Amino acid sequence: MSMKLLLALLLLQSSSFEMTRAFSPLTLVRKSFAQIFQPSLSIATLHDGVNLLDQVSVSTTLDPLVVCGPSGVGKGTIIGRFLSETNAFGFSVSHTTRDPRPGEINGIHYHFTSKPLMESLLGQDYFLESAEVHGNIYGTSWQALYDVQKAGKKCLLDIDVQGVQRLKTIPSRESWRPRYIFIAPPSPEILESRLRGRATENEESLQRRISNARDEIEYGLEAGNFDAIVYNDDLENAIKDFRIAVHKLYEM
Repeated sequence: MSMKLLLALLLLQSSSFEMTRAFSPLTLVRKSFAQIFQPSLSIATLHDGVNLLDQVSVSTTLDPLVVCGPSGVGKGTIIGRFLSETNAFGFSVSHTTRDPRPGEINGIHYHFTSKPLMESLLGQDYFLESAEVHGNIYGTSWQALYDVQKAGKKCLLDIDVQGVQRLKTIPSRESWRPRYIFIAPPSPEILESRLRGRATENEESLQRRISNARDEIEYGLEAGNFDAIVYNDDLENAIKDFRIAVHKLYEM
């Protein structure tokens, strides 16, 4: 057994991180997204004999709804209301190295894990996208998409601008057709006021979020970066606009 694999196994054993089913990133034969989903590919195998065809068919279209927006914009509230009103979409639970906020539950809001373990998983191609934001690592695993897809739903991804930029490097094809919605605040100033009103962070962390938010808003509002933009000035109107945008994008 290689030293790298032994170290990864020790990290897994010492962590509270719960691996879903038997899809271990430590046994995955590294395959790019294009290799896994190109029509000519037979299968992407695992060392234990399991293959990705058991998770999702190569002929199945993965068409997740990618929702993005700066911290404090109300993205989580809008997503929560939308999911409570539909059975067509399922939420993808991301991984993060940041600490849980009050009321957040591991495995429901995020998979909260340690930085060493997260870095180990990154080296195993366990994530379709990952990014370091505000000093913490966030990532969306392929397993999360497969779990939602197997439940007969479309996957909803809540990711940051860096994650969106990473996903956009994956060439569009019949088996990969994500839709992108950006949630925008009425103005950067109002967003800053909302962030300060949460009173969940120190001034240094808050200033970092405010600075990052301005860059994210600039990218989000740039023409062509998103399929739809929803402004959260009034929450109820924003939820309605979000619902309309989703129905148009998926021709529902």
